[in-house]
Amino acid sequence: MKRVITSTVVLIICILTLISSFLLAENLNHNYWWQVIGMAIVTFAVGQYFFKIIKSYQATKK
Repeated sequence: MKRVITSTVVLIICILTLISSFLLAENLNHNYWWQVIGMAIVTFAVGQYFFKIIKSYQATKK
């Protein structure tokens, strides 16, 4: 259960960082688009890890 909570918190942090990077790139400086691309890749990888943890938790819970 601890791994599920930890991965959920990390995924939420990644999504919030991705959104803030997008807003910075739109409004402030167009050089932030590289940060948006990087955070999208990191968020995708963390999301895949998150769903893997959820699947394994559901399998062991049954």
